[in-house]
Amino acid sequence: MLIKSILVILVIVLLFLYLFREPQLNISYSQNSIISPAYGKVYKIQKINNYICISIILTIFDVHFQYVPCNGYVNNITYDKSGIFNIVYSDYDKTRYNEKMIYEIKSKFGKVFVYQIAGYFFRRVIPYLKKNTYVNKGDKLGLITFGSRVDICLPSKNLNLLIHENQYIKGGDTIGLYIKIPET
Repeated sequence: MLIKSILVILVIVLLFLYLFREPQLNISYSQNSIISPAYGKVYKIQKINNYICISIILTIFDVHFQYVPCNGYVNNITYDKSGIFNIVYSDYDKTRYNEKMIYEIKSKFGKVFVYQIAGYFFRRVIPYLKKNTYVNKGDKLGLITFGSRVDICLPSKNLNLLIHENQYIKGGDTIGLYIKIPET
């Protein structure tokens, strides 16, 4: 009985170590690149007004830390504790109402929005950024516990998107390039 208990505890500890691992990012430091804020599968890409919005679904086996997609200034951070819909199995549009952190980053490309959307069972979003601070591409943005979703909305003007739906991406992968960087 003691050996079974020790094995169960060991499995749980190893599972937590695996789930909350922090692999080294392979970041492109090109001035005109945008990196993936998360590990996971690109579920949906859609154009909304003047933005390209990318939804990345994380399973419980993906890395659950998120990263800053570009250099910029954190204009605003909003915590929204709304609904509790299952990320993977519910209607996609309903999950946008789940508990989430919304980051507005003012970059040289325009305003970039990152949404950390919590899942149904373990609804916990842990932010690492502070409002009114400058952040660098690849800085740790925050953590979502277990299954979840990350959305990133990028200004569509001059954006060359390098990913497609159903593609698996890693945090730090280049997901887009801006062909022309606006003059500041």
